[in-house]
Amino acid sequence: MIHAHWFVATAQLAVGIVWSLAIWATGLRKMPNLSANDIAACIPIGLFASLAHSGSVLASAVGAVSFAQIVKACEPVFAAIVGLLIPPMDVKPLLAYGMLVPIVGGVGLACVKEGKGVDINVQAFLFASMANAAAALKGKLGSSVTKSLEADKTKNMDAANVYAVMNIIAFTCSLPFVVVQELPTLGQEWNKAVEKNGLNDLLANILVSGFFFYIYNVSFDEMDFFVSPLENLTCPFFWKPFV
Repeated sequence: MIHAHWFVATAQLAVGIVWSLAIWATGLRKMPNLSANDIAACIPIGLFASLAHSGSVLASAVGAVSFAQIVKACEPVFAAIVGLLIPPMDVKPLLAYGMLVPIVGGVGLACVKEGKGVDINVQAFLFASMANAAAALKGKLGSSVTKSLEADKTKNMDAANVYAVMNIIAFTCSLPFVVVQELPTLGQEWNKAVEKNGLNDLLANILVSGFFFYIYNVSFDEMDFFVSPLENLTCPFFWKPFV
């Protein structure tokens, strides 16, 4: 609907901020109580969260949504590599690594079009891979930080508040990309989109997609936002209560 993809990704994060502020203002959830040092420790995680979300949006914008989701399915592979390369080394059971074989094979098979061979949108592949790498780094670097914040009950950092704070930081980190990449043409692109699709439909799509993105991630956080995708291969969320 609009050729301003960094803007769309950032606007979706803004919807989550409005929702979080409303929840805190009504007292339905306690506000986080963070020091400047706590926020500083969260900034790298928020940056990777920003790149993970924006990469997914950009991949879907420049290519088929289905292709972007196919590449996104390879996120456990990126998590495995990051876990081995960045200390402390995170070595998973052999079964977890074995499960990567059908994932990679399935992604490759999904990229094959009958009679056309492999159909790959390079730009979409790169953006989706950026999202995968950022998500893996977010999980690797974020686990220890968020666990320490959650352990201190005076900080009011349950899983939902952890994501809300990361969402705010991710929004802040996304703004410079909007300014650098799209600001000069944003007004023109917005007017073209409104003329073609209508203001109400354009706003509705941004608001609804941002809302569902937020509540999906909050519900995922309640399971454990920083559990490695690789770990989930051998311990799906519906098994965890019994493990």
